[in-house]
Amino acid sequence: MLKRTHLDDGSKFALGRLGFYIVLVLGVFLVLDTVGLKISSLAFLGGLIGIGIGFGMQNIASNFISGLILLFERPIRVGDVVDVNGDMGTVADIKLRTTHVRTFNNILLLVPNADLISSVVKNWSSDDLKVRGEVTVGVSYDSDPRQVEAILLRLATEHESTMEDPAPMVGFLDFGNSSLDFVVRFWVPQPSLRVATESDLRYRIFEAFKQDGIEIPFPQHDLHIRASDAALPIEHRNPA
Repeated sequence: MLKRTHLDDGSKFALGRLGFYIVLVLGVFLVLDTVGLKISSLAFLGGLIGIGIGFGMQNIASNFISGLILLFERPIRVGDVVDVNGDMGTVADIKLRTTHVRTFNNILLLVPNADLISSVVKNWSSDDLKVRGEVTVGVSYDSDPRQVEAILLRLATEHESTMEDPAPMVGFLDFGNSSLDFVVRFWVPQPSLRVATESDLRYRIFEAFKQDGIEIPFPQHDLHIRASDAALPIEHRNPA
């Protein structure tokens, strides 16, 4: 039935999982009633379960409630690209206790649902998918800053993955110890393009600077040695 609707994948998954739990609970009650075991007679069992949750199942209960919050509030949905403690990946499944995140290295992370609710998680797949990337570069002090700015802006604007709105921009960051430091910032329409675009721009910047004779310096220090007027002591030794 959900396949015939126009809901997104995350909504279909949430409704399907919720329906599964409802059918499962109703099925258990129906089986118990069929075998002649009244629900009212299980009141003592509910009390024992409550005591167990209070003493030894706090984490399970917390993860269970957090899983329901994820399904209803939907801050994170199946298919979203998230960053969990520095590990980026795609949400593959949301279960009662854990959420499965498949990293870009094809590693499956089992993240407790409570951690997704109580800690900071970066969700790169919000309603607005565009993200900003940036590339920093240093040039020698002999370079013309305006020429460097024009080259960086041209390369970022001409790149096929960058967006026209918001437009790329170039900033003169600082006077470094060995270089003039610049940054070029740009926007891409989806998170998966950011890393590849940054890498490709670095190749193009290196080639453009080399063609125009703009040096990318490496860290260096000048050592000045001063001559001293003091005479050095000379040790005289008597021949044996």
